[in-house]
Amino acid sequence: DEKKFIGFEANDRRAITQLMGERFNEYEKIIPTEAATTVRFDTADLLDAAKRVSTLAANRTATVNNIRLEFSGSTIELSASGEHSSAREALDGVIDGDSVPFIVFNAEYLIDGLSVVNAPVAQLSMTDSRKLAMLQGASAHDADVIENFKYLIAPSRL
Repeated sequence: DEKKFIGFEANDRRAITQLMGERFNEYEKIIPTEAATTVRFDTADLLDAAKRVSTLAANRTATVNNIRLEFSGSTIELSASGEHSSAREALDGVIDGDSVPFIVFNAEYLIDGLSVVNAPVAQLSMTDSRKLAMLQGASAHDADVIENFKYLIAPSRL
């Protein structure tokens, strides 16, 4: 039984790990290939709004802080409520399709995804408010999405 290893080196750090002989999960099967609704927005604007709404509506006793995104016309409305507070904020976006009028995410997961998009514009693609959504970046509102980055985010169930 031959053991295989892989190593990475960057700056003054080195990591070596043993490769497992098993097949990696076939993750491609869960990546959505179609979207009933896509929403484009300035990444920094939605990230900042999500942080504000999440902070203002933080619930000290809840283990999960959810953010609801509602889509109407060219407006994305974020809302969240806590035990004694609630917050709501609206921003502009480009919404294509009306099959998904709203979706709810764990605030932390949404903020984490927006933090790593690394593009000025982000696109959220959805097929249903109960199924995985995909977050991708783009260089402009009218540019193609960056295909080598896909952040899958599962909606929260209320």
